[in-house]
Amino acid sequence: MKAYLSNFPSTSQPSLSSWTDRISKSALDVLRWIVASNRSCIIQDDQDTASSPASTSEQNNPLQNRVSGMDEYTQFRFAQGAPDKEQRFLKSVASSSESSQYPTLFTWHGSPLQNWHGILREGLHYKDVLHGRAFGDGVYLSPEFHTSMTYMRNSTFGVWAQSELQISNAISLNEVVNAPKRFVSTTPHLVVKQLDWIQTRYLFVSTKKNLPYYSPMNEKRLDSYYRQDPKYTALGPNGKPIQIPMTVFSRQRRLCLEASLPRPGSGIANIATKIKAVTKRPRTEEYSKKNGASGDGWISEETDTEDILILVRGDVKGKAPVRGPSAVPEAPKSDFVPGKLVGSTLPLLGPPSYATSGATKALQRDLRTALQIQEKTPLHELGWYIEPEFINTIYQWIVELHSFEPELPLAADLKKAGLTSIVLELRFPKDYPMSPPFVRVIRPRFLGFHQGGGGHVTAGGALCMELLTNSGWSAVSSIESVLLQVRLAMSSTDPWPARLQAGQSEKKGTVGSYGVREAVEAYIRACNIHGWEVPKDFALHMGGTWSN
Repeated sequence: MKAYLSNFPSTSQPSLSSWTDRISKSALDVLRWIVASNRSCIIQDDQDTASSPASTSEQNNPLQNRVSGMDEYTQFRFAQGAPDKEQRFLKSVASSSESSQYPTLFTWHGSPLQNWHGILREGLHYKDVLHGRAFGDGVYLSPEFHTSMTYMRNSTFGVWAQSELQISNAISLNEVVNAPKRFVSTTPHLVVKQLDWIQTRYLFVSTKKNLPYYSPMNEKRLDSYYRQDPKYTALGPNGKPIQIPMTVFSRQRRLCLEASLPRPGSGIANIATKIKAVTKRPRTEEYSKKNGASGDGWISEETDTEDILILVRGDVKGKAPVRGPSAVPEAPKSDFVPGKLVGSTLPLLGPPSYATSGATKALQRDLRTALQIQEKTPLHELGWYIEPEFINTIYQWIVELHSFEPELPLAADLKKAGLTSIVLELRFPKDYPMSPPFVRVIRPRFLGFHQGGGGHVTAGGALCMELLTNSGWSAVSSIESVLLQVRLAMSSTDPWPARLQAGQSEKKGTVGSYGVREAVEAYIRACNIHGWEVPKDFALHMGGTWSN
């Protein structure tokens, strides 16, 4: 896959959707979901590139990204995590830290190898008891490497199967709010109950594969590193204090810390003020080069769009396939034509009374990203369409699902009814993205589950999916991934395929629609049956007519 993407010209957008001799459309849909639902991204601070001629500047030198004293471990840095959790962590630092000079601590957490996939996806928590809780409930951490190391050796399967690095164990370095008086315990472990007080920054893995070893790292001090609290200084494998590069932080926070830490007593409130000031500075080319605005390993929001386009685009020309036939037949074009919906037939709303600035900003960002993807992706590959003309408020989107696989009974029913799309309504709550959108079908009407219909559409038109409840929702889920998963659910034939109610015809004007109230009631009923958590004030906010 890497070789295939690398084969694209530098002027073209890489795409996997055209690699049809190796990846089927169904497999690509699954891959899209995996990537879109990923919570975090880690990058390797690779020592191999330290000797590269291109790595001569301080900003590009990998040694300046390495934690000192950890040369025998392969280092991965969390370049992007769940944005809502990062925000909660920074708020916790501002409100709960007991030290203005040393607002946070860095501590180790060891765990058997088989646990790390879940930790990377879900973050540290203490739902399961693995090693006992002799010192209380919470996440067990330690500033001493050797203390946490004893917990990572209890692996049940030795080396990670099929791992190129032949990983044998792993340990994380975490940033924690400096508030030991409110920890559950401080001896012999730091036990922290507040999960929002912990943010994982590095993952170190021990490998059985020979990797280059750079001894100068043990002697050279980093040019820019985080000043640790002398009372809880993190110690490395050699028992000496480690140096943590400032590149572990985002650009804005790094500039703020570098400006504030040398002056004791600056205070957490002042730090927050400087962060705001930094984000308002003009992004000139000279400013970016001076302050490392690029190339620091932190991923921008624009990168999300680029990554998704790799999975959905298929119109790049001038490339040679890695293997297989040189000519691939084009996929059949869609019969869907955008712009045919009539606004007067839709339940268009005005701004809700509960609108918040946080949700509004998040929705503006997500709508911009979705429309960028929609503009750059062929309709028949994307499978959904957002009509910008019908967005009277950012809290309500009208979306059409289309171009279903022709062998699906749903596609045959749509064709028989003279329809080319399924019209959805997405309503967003005041605390989005912390709570999920309410997704319902406007039209046509589906055959109910008890009548032999499937597709995860309830009798009232709401989607019966745990993803769209508080039990299954993730604040880092993108709207693109939501629409993809809704489309996959409707395409599912397990236990029965989705079917439309009989007798509906666009030509005869007999296409049925669902009402908001019956959808809300059906959603709540489905949640109660499956034991899923209904979002707070759901019926009040989603069932109203707002200010239309």
